[in-house]
Amino acid sequence: MSESTLLAPGWHDDVPMSRYLEDPGLGGSTASIAVKRSLMHARHRQTHPITTDAMVEGDIVHTLVLEPDELDGRVWSPPTPDSPEWLALCREEGIDDPGAKWKNPTQSKLWRETFLPMIEDRHEGKRKIGLDDLERLRAAASAVLTHPEARAMIERCEAIEPTVIGEADGLRLKARPDGWWPGVDLQLKTIVSAHPASCEREVEKRNYHVSAALRGIVLDHVGRTVQDHAFIFVEKYPPFGVTTHLLDARAVAAGEDDLMDLFPRWQEALETGQFPGYRPHTDSLTLPQWRWRQIEEDNA
Repeated sequence: MSESTLLAPGWHDDVPMSRYLEDPGLGGSTASIAVKRSLMHARHRQTHPITTDAMVEGDIVHTLVLEPDELDGRVWSPPTPDSPEWLALCREEGIDDPGAKWKNPTQSKLWRETFLPMIEDRHEGKRKIGLDDLERLRAAASAVLTHPEARAMIERCEAIEPTVIGEADGLRLKARPDGWWPGVDLQLKTIVSAHPASCEREVEKRNYHVSAALRGIVLDHVGRTVQDHAFIFVEKYPPFGVTTHLLDARAVAAGEDDLMDLFPRWQEALETGQFPGYRPHTDSLTLPQWRWRQIEEDNA
């Protein structure tokens, strides 16, 4: 992205996710990886973004809950042999009886090698997901929207997925809350188990406290100070449990401490082009602390 196309510092509505991802500012996901692993890993992920099945499913649930009118423009499912899209393609190719021809292995090859690529071309840029998985994610989204507190949080939002550009000591930062209302930054997360203990482990595993702290810093930079970081967790498999949480002040403060340590190191890495990995010296290796506690308890 050239300097002339960079978003100006401030609050921006209706910025596509693709443009947000292209922005060179330090965002929450990159910062979380830098804190959890190293600057080298964070920089690699920033310059070589990946899309996992879990990320696709999370994006679809976000769309279903927060921007349902956008679903058809973002997602498509491969049609079944009796679907209107399949029948229309067959008619375009002069096949009048696709149902009978489908049973022929030659036609199955025709589907794989000819029709399916044609359909994929028509949906270029959209997320691909099977019909069964899409129905499962619809059920997860419905669970969020029928959960009283989760729905109340969403209805309070005055902005959905704004892009916010800020800075700290000259370092360009970016954030994209799932939702925002005065004083509150909202995140919607899909998860296997939404039990509170599992959500706490997810916060630690993915350094959500670091990305939350960064969103707070960026929002404060544009005059939208955050008092609370709210989370909605929804299970992506039946029975689609939902829990809502506020990240406590200690966790946010820990994330801010991590960022204060990270910012000057990231700025230096940008200036030098050197993004260090793990420590270069040899470390001692031992058992994790939880195993030593087990050993002590067994020997007591």
